[in-house]
Amino acid sequence: GYGIKFRQLSSRQVLITWGRDDRVLDPKKYRDQIERLDQTGLMVETKLYYAGHDLNPEMLRDVNHWLMAGCPSAFA
Repeated sequence: GYGIKFRQLSSRQVLITWGRDDRVLDPKKYRDQIERLDQTGLMVETKLYYAGHDLNPEMLRDVNHWLMAGCPSAFA
């Protein structure tokens, strides 16, 4: 095994994004991997874009918002 203790991953958040028109990644394999991650207890959020394989500004903006929303506030 990989030495990963899945109990330690429980309730951790994961964001997975992909482009609807991606010709590099197999959609079935993508869905299978997401399902496996979900079964470990991870809180998996997915977002589908009208895009291909390459990152675009909308994806990066959403990842930034997702990361910032998960950071504790210094002013709280």
